[in-house]
Amino acid sequence: MKKICDGKKIVVLGCARSGEATARWALDQGAKVVLSDIKPLTAWPDELVTWAKDKADVTLDAGGHNLEQWQDADMVVVSPGIPLDIEPVRFMREKGVRVTGELFLAASLWKGRMAGITGTNGKTTTTKLLGEICRAAGLDTVVAGNIGEPFINSVMADEVHGNDGQRVAVLELSSFQLENFEQRPLFEGWRIPHFDVMAWLNFAPDHLDRYVDLRHYGDAKARFMEFQTDSDWVILNRDCRQMDLWEEKARAKKLYFGVMRDDAPSGAWFLKGGGEMILRMSGDREERYDLSGWRLKGVHNLENLAAAMLSARCLEIEKQAIERAIAGFSPPSHRLEFVTEKQGIIFYDDSKATNVGAVLTAIKAMDRPVVLIAGGRGKGEDYSALANSEVCERLKAVVLIGEEADRLEKVFASCVPTVRLQTDGDVAGCQIMKKAVEKAMERAFAGDVVLLSPACASFDLFRNYEERGRAFKEAALGL
Repeated sequence: MKKICDGKKIVVLGCARSGEATARWALDQGAKVVLSDIKPLTAWPDELVTWAKDKADVTLDAGGHNLEQWQDADMVVVSPGIPLDIEPVRFMREKGVRVTGELFLAASLWKGRMAGITGTNGKTTTTKLLGEICRAAGLDTVVAGNIGEPFINSVMADEVHGNDGQRVAVLELSSFQLENFEQRPLFEGWRIPHFDVMAWLNFAPDHLDRYVDLRHYGDAKARFMEFQTDSDWVILNRDCRQMDLWEEKARAKKLYFGVMRDDAPSGAWFLKGGGEMILRMSGDREERYDLSGWRLKGVHNLENLAAAMLSARCLEIEKQAIERAIAGFSPPSHRLEFVTEKQGIIFYDDSKATNVGAVLTAIKAMDRPVVLIAGGRGKGEDYSALANSEVCERLKAVVLIGEEADRLEKVFASCVPTVRLQTDGDVAGCQIMKKAVEKAMERAFAGDVVLLSPACASFDLFRNYEERGRAFKEAALGL
């Protein structure tokens, strides 16, 4: 039987999870595959190398990008972490070769409904919650994108098991993934993706080491609007005015969420103290939800909840299923996650907070004085907002680690005591984190919070934010 990639040559750029999944899918669909990464082969996953070396139609391009092996390619699939302006990608585009990402590829092949979640912060919590609501309603649900397994794996599973559009996909969508979306099919006869429901949670400065400016970052986020029609739904944060610039581009029907107001339109609304969520889906009809069992801290998590609830109702999920999912929901790891209490001091792991907006949200969510652990690899952000009076009033001290420690110290030094740890290249990240936790403990008293909320990426000391969060947890539990 003819397969959809028979006779095609596909270059997969990046050998991490999405790259590996794409390579396996492409080979399964009859393509010749070139798997390319700047890392030497010894740094590639062993299982991937073993699999690839056993396949006659897979070529490994390690330690750089050998464009001779890319000749006659029909498509290049780029991993999300790789910028689109690197020389090999520009070269292939100039040749007229289609360049895309794994998520656009998978979404082009998906036959079921799709609900997407994007935003600067809160995506993972909201995506996971919406997935739980869908499952509580008995829907066969895939949660993928920037969370969990690569989406292309679910496409492969559907092909194997003969699923024909019955499953719902709940997708966490980063700007890196959305910037690969284009209004033209990858190959003749292929579909263009379509989002039945999209929620844009918030917008704040981030990834300015990758984008020219904030406008370009927002343009990437708003790309999803091109993949909706006037019969779909878009859900927007009424309290985030930074999104106004793009809101008018939305073609889908609009719903809003935020803090309750007298002129609240259709959407989901709550009081800052929580307690109840009110949904107004159409006309004067209201649905009220008791939030006494909601366990996540902060107004930002009420916003996440509101977006997930509205998305669920747009998917025609009944109120009872939403209430069941809310009652049993636990926060994802490394997102304002309670770790332990020692001598009356509470430790929270917010390692996922890799931008200033996320840190401000975390600090404001605390109802106790905070000793903050921050720092890591910078992303081109201005940190000055961290030194405003409202933030500094909540901080007792700041312990700084990583490459951005000097810049952060200059911001905090005028308003709060700081401790900057020297980062020796020979010292493991877990050892530095252990010392940071000890220094934070020395400056905290019973009734205080020690909060890891770095405002930076993790790649100077750790492989990813998860590893950084685990190091924090181990250090706190080991005190």
